[in-house]
Amino acid sequence: MDTSRAATTRLTAHLDGHPELAARVRVVCQDFFDTTRDLGDGYATAVLGDTSINMFADGEALTALLHRVRPLLAPGHGVFCCAVLTEPALTTYARRNGVLATDFTDGQGTQHLLFAAVRHDPAGPYFSRTLFLPDGTRNDGEPVAYLAAVRERLWTRRALEPHAEAAGFKVVSSVPAVARDDKAGRVDMEVLVLAPHN
Repeated sequence: MDTSRAATTRLTAHLDGHPELAARVRVVCQDFFDTTRDLGDGYATAVLGDTSINMFADGEALTALLHRVRPLLAPGHGVFCCAVLTEPALTTYARRNGVLATDFTDGQGTQHLLFAAVRHDPAGPYFSRTLFLPDGTRNDGEPVAYLAAVRERLWTRRALEPHAEAAGFKVVSSVPAVARDDKAGRVDMEVLVLAPHN
């Protein structure tokens, strides 16, 4: 499930090449909080993909997500899984204050220069990125850009647990992700497995 039509279209196209898998997958383009469409219940596992949890900039929204997930799970054995940062990974973000620049070539062969201002705020902790994205050129060849600002909440197990508790969940286990504090800037994460309280 995703609100992005592009994402669900790409997944559907990918599944077309894997009919045995496609028979077991239903792709839905929908907002998870839209209650007008029945999502069913009795699911053994619900998964919030990749680092999507960092898009929940405030705890109330995350608690609301967990409240929405809980009745969809199979009683007694259904679980919810999500990936969070490890506590040591926060030190990597703390070192990332500054301005970054990179160049890339788009699908039409035009080269662009991309600037990003990044800032770590330990109070949240939050990680803010302001991107200056190329958006074509004027008639005289001068580049045109637009601004995109993203403020992510950096969720760890310790930060998530009070919201899980408020929604009637407890962390029952975690699976470490592969160590990824590397030159590409990826960091250690763990997948938390949450189960509803009985």
